[in-house]
Amino acid sequence: NVVLTDLSPSGTFLVTCGKPTKGPDGQPPKNLKVWEVGCGSGGGLSPASPTLAVPQKQVNRDHWPAIHWAPGEAALAHAVTNTIHVYTAADGFSVYKKMTVKGVVGIAMCPVGGST
Repeated sequence: NVVLTDLSPSGTFLVTCGKPTKGPDGQPPKNLKVWEVGCGSGGGLSPASPTLAVPQKQVNRDHWPAIHWAPGEAALAHAVTNTIHVYTAADGFSVYKKMTVKGVVGIAMCPVGGST
């Protein structure tokens, strides 16, 4: 059911996205997934579960990739309606911080780390 894929800049993570559907409870399933690549003894994808899984209501090539990476893959960002969610690698991408940005339609991360 995967329709779009992408690799993180260093190739550490594979991002997959399936067609949006409704689950049995009426809620959208977590069809946007981030998988750690090469974490098993023989390489390949982790057989257990994705590192991150979130619902993605709209799936199209014009807004792909849906995940944007910070330098060194230290964090990733994902835009949802009027909000940007930022996850950090330090906590295993398990907790996100929200930034409200009314009317946001796309995001990008700075490709290199900066200094102040």
